[in-house]
Amino acid sequence: MRKAEILTPYYLKRVAGMPYDKLPDLIAYETLALIGKIRDTEHILEEIKIHIFKLIYDSIENTKSSMVRDKLIAIKKTIHKRKEVSMEKEICDQMISKEIIICLKKWNDKLSAFNKLMGRYPVVYENELNDIRLNFQKVVDNENLLNGILLTSQVMYEKTKKYISTPIKDQKSRLRKIEPALSTFLIRTACKTSPFSTFTSTAIGDWAEHKFSINESENRTESYYKINYSLVMRIFEYLLAHEEVMQFCSYIINPTTKIKENTISYIMNDDRISTSSKIYRMNEKLVQITDNDFINNIIKVIKTKSSLTYNELLSLIKSYFGSEKESKDFINKIYQIQLILPTLHLYEQSDNIIDEFITKISNWDVPVVKSLIELLKQLNENIDQYSNAELNKKTIYFQN
Repeated sequence: MRKAEILTPYYLKRVAGMPYDKLPDLIAYETLALIGKIRDTEHILEEIKIHIFKLIYDSIENTKSSMVRDKLIAIKKTIHKRKEVSMEKEICDQMISKEIIICLKKWNDKLSAFNKLMGRYPVVYENELNDIRLNFQKVVDNENLLNGILLTSQVMYEKTKKYISTPIKDQKSRLRKIEPALSTFLIRTACKTSPFSTFTSTAIGDWAEHKFSINESENRTESYYKINYSLVMRIFEYLLAHEEVMQFCSYIINPTTKIKENTISYIMNDDRISTSSKIYRMNEKLVQITDNDFINNIIKVIKTKSSLTYNELLSLIKSYFGSEKESKDFINKIYQIQLILPTLHLYEQSDNIIDEFITKISNWDVPVVKSLIELLKQLNENIDQYSNAELNKKTIYFQN
């Protein structure tokens, strides 16, 4: 065994939901080649037209014959309409210069070639499109890809299943509207370089397996699903702000807090769900409060003791307000603006953030926590069942 294999016996392999080598079957090679020829011929026609127009303008300026002028203008109009110029009259007419006649012949030849290419286009396009659609339908019928589509949109998943099961000749235009979206998924699945998603899954490999040739058909694929951590973090945040739960928490002063020139300033991590629902508290915001003895004393006491329990904090603030309700409202306020932060938090990169959530609140004997723990356990169970379920049975979990 090589030294490199001993140091790194395992490796990560990016396993796309669709093999890259399937993409060429979805490319309209003949149509693309024909379009290229059409564009090249069209470009040549444009160059010939510009040259003929210049010759015609020069001839009109240099002729005194109204008949010649009218004939040249008629030729220009014919070319402008992209039509073939009748050469019989012009060739016999000595009034038209030989250079113009040569250019007109070139124009007619290229225009004839262009029209033949355009005549072939609909037939080539339709035939190739039908073949590609047949291949596209087979490629889309891929379990890894459908797993990702199901998680992305249940409506799209149902339309995709219908697209797969409906013969191409029987498909209506309404059903075919899904093709651009499916094409985007296919390209992402086959070509996206970053791993760790349903569309670009990752497998663990062992170098020792490669001593012999690998039979890809014998490979086994397992899927694992996790809930987006930002959703769990938000639930945890809302729970810690619950009146029945705050009594179990301890608090520290926001570590970015600074007091300078009669101003208390710190950084608040704002959670903008409307613009970044999948990311938790990624927007930083500077908060500034006018310094006063009351706030200053709270900061000093908490910093001196490193942290205060909720009851200790309530007792401290009650010494200023007197009223318990006003004291609780004030704690809620400085908690919401993140002047104080709970010492308890979830680790964003946890292997199972739901299990961590349950563990950290399991000793809190209040109704809201008990109800939440049951829901979290059920969610964990549903995720496990969904991961192990066959594709055609996974839609059940979105209906419950």
